[in-house]
Amino acid sequence: MEVTMTEQEIIIESLIHIEWHIDERLDAQELSQVMHYSPQRLSKMFYKVTRIRLSKYIRLRRLMEAKRRFTTYQSLHDVAKSFSIEPETLIRSFRREFGNSLFSLEEFPYPQPLGKDLIKKIMVTTNTEI
Repeated sequence: MEVTMTEQEIIIESLIHIEWHIDERLDAQELSQVMHYSPQRLSKMFYKVTRIRLSKYIRLRRLMEAKRRFTTYQSLHDVAKSFSIEPETLIRSFRREFGNSLFSLEEFPYPQPLGKDLIKKIMVTTNTEI
């Protein structure tokens, strides 16, 4: 299945929107309304381009950003508050997703946002300057 440039551009816009609204209650339904696609269509495009489910990507990015903020010496309470969730919920979600504690000093097991890598890849394949 070949990915069209139009789909890539839509996903880039989606990734940008996710990053700008990472600490808001954003889900695939709301993002699809912003992008003017049905949730099913946007999710299918997102998976086709990135090979990760849209809802999972949003969840992982929120958790990765929470971990980043926590490791930059923000308090657990402040980090949880910035994501509008309870501290206990953040700890439970992190442990459920990654199998270790938010407080763990281990290197984070997941890469940085897909957006930057995907945009660079698209720019290189289309010979576009950044």
